[in-house]
Amino acid sequence: MKKLLLIICLIATFAISANAQINEGFKVDWGIIGIGFGGKSNGGDISGRGGIGIFLEPRYGLNEKFTLGFRGGADILGSGDKSGMFTNANFSLSSISSYLATAEYHFSTNKFRPFFGLGMGLYSTDVASINGGESSSSAFGTMPRLGFNLGHFRMIYHYNLPFDDGMPKYSMLSIGVEFGGGS
Repeated sequence: MKKLLLIICLIATFAISANAQINEGFKVDWGIIGIGFGGKSNGGDISGRGGIGIFLEPRYGLNEKFTLGFRGGADILGSGDKSGMFTNANFSLSSISSYLATAEYHFSTNKFRPFFGLGMGLYSTDVASINGGESSSSAFGTMPRLGFNLGHFRMIYHYNLPFDDGMPKYSMLSIGVEFGGGS
């Protein structure tokens, strides 16, 4: 019984050591996205867009300045236009999911690390309108972004550009927490 316990402890120790070496530089972000860009009011006419979303982004640090990763996100955007006394109103809700390969370049190796990044991949959207119209589409797209890390805290400004004129192009400000990969 003692030999079996010793073997199990040795295997667990080697597994933990191997896992620590494999995951060196591996980080995972998760967070909430607050979107509030694109509204205007002109006399009696009102239009705007806003929403919220979530994301998960595992990344691997190639070195102190470059990371590669994959970002999965789900966003819900609402938009509306009103002109006159609700005689001409249109409201719609869009559900957008994105699956993007990402790359980042960090300008610093200090605790405060500003960066520039780019994501490329698939956007998929479903749109429902109060006027009864519904549509779905998928398209390849890109996502340039600027942000910073402060310890394990991340703040990022994204601009989502699906290459389909029927899909919404929108800005996002995301706040996230980073796990793994040291400080």
